[in-house]
Amino acid sequence: MRLLPDGTMVELYRAEGDVDALITELDGDPSCLQYEICGRNERECYLYNHCRPDEQLRHLHSILDRHALMVDLPIRIETGVGVTIRIVGPETQLYDAFHAFPETIRANMTIENIGSYVPETPEIRSVLTNRQLEVIEAAIAVGYYATPRTATAADVAERIGCARSTASEHLRNGEARLIMALPTGSQTR
Repeated sequence: MRLLPDGTMVELYRAEGDVDALITELDGDPSCLQYEICGRNERECYLYNHCRPDEQLRHLHSILDRHALMVDLPIRIETGVGVTIRIVGPETQLYDAFHAFPETIRANMTIENIGSYVPETPEIRSVLTNRQLEVIEAAIAVGYYATPRTATAADVAERIGCARSTASEHLRNGEARLIMALPTGSQTR
């Protein structure tokens, strides 16, 4: 997300859930100036949004700027749960920034952790090609990874409409990419 000099904001989201409901919400949101849905499938999309931020968000940005703090992406927004934001900076500046928020905002905040910064591992699914992700999701759906296994590579192939050998190859390659992406004790962060 980026605050622009004219006071508007541009944001890039990865949204999971009912994409059509998201579009309906954006179409009815007067703060939304322009949006574009990218990389859409049934339950997920990327969303570019140019909007007018509300007063709380503008206030958050001004506090972060004033205390030389930064937001570590991604920001997680979960319906019914709330917003999870990781803010990075020296502990004294974090403390001062927290107390700069109005009491009404602080009352709704929960500090989950203060400590040394450890970057998040990139979302594991991002190491897969779109086809590998599709095949692995189909394998999960048919029970290929269930214990005990209730499906075969042929079942996966039937679900996605390809040859068994093709499904097997995508499963092997996807599994290899996932395993290679896992952090090991020898890797430094």
